[in-house]
Amino acid sequence: MINHLVNDIIVMGATPLTVQDCIVCGKLQPEVVGEIVASIAEACREQGCTLTGGETSEQPGVVDAGVYVLSSSIVGVVEKSRIIDGSAIAEGDVVLAAASNGCTPTAIRW
Repeated sequence: MINHLVNDIIVMGATPLTVQDCIVCGKLQPEVVGEIVASIAEACREQGCTLTGGETSEQPGVVDAGVYVLSSSIVGVVEKSRIIDGSAIAEGDVVLAAASNGCTPTAIRW
C-alpha cells in the first residue's frame, strides 16, 4: 500500500513526506491493529516518509469480524517548476515501460 502511494507521487517528481492511514474493521482486535500500524510505519520508514496518524474505525454489522479494510493517503512536495505533468512531452520522445504482473487484491482474515 505504501509503495503504491510513493510510486504515485514520485512519478510527478514529488518527494514523499507523510502518510495517513485508515483501518476499518468489524471487531477491533488491538494486537492485530498494532501489527498493521507497525507494518505501515515500517514501510513508511523504508520509503523515507513518516506515518503521522490516521483513523481506526470499528464498524460491526458493516464489516465482518476478522476483516480489515486498509486505505491511506500521502503528502509529498515538489517545486512547482519541477512538477512532471506531461506538458513537456513532444513528438519523437521515447516512452520506456517495464512489464509487471500487477497487484492482486487480497482479503486477509485474522
